[in-house]
Amino acid sequence: MCVICMQDCNGSTALMFAIKNKSSTASAYAVRTLIRCDADVQLADSQGRTALHWAAQYNQPEVIDILVAANANLDVTDNQGDTAYVTAIKSNSPDALQRLIDAGCDRTLIDGLMGTAVSLAAVKVW
Repeated sequence: MCVICMQDCNGSTALMFAIKNKSSTASAYAVRTLIRCDADVQLADSQGRTALHWAAQYNQPEVIDILVAANANLDVTDNQGDTAYVTAIKSNSPDALQRLIDAGCDRTLIDGLMGTAVSLAAVKVW
């Protein structure tokens, strides 16, 4: 495994830490740099969350664009059965949500609570 893809005790990678920085400009720069150094955008942490889940949670649309361009799986589910799209809804991340829709995520998948993402979005107030 490459050094850039190493995971800590919670399964987090350098890519995930860059996104958790919460500064979208700094995150986008760091994510772009890490991907150029062969960071694996598909790796999941101990919660089953990928970098795309974290970008959705922290409402980082530019990072989502970068991850999608690097072929991140739009519809991978975490340990709770949530996709990045569902994570964006649950985290009240409207910009991230729109980018995931624009990228073509599957909005009909069932989340971990057996509801569709579309039904979950219908009850959210932005």
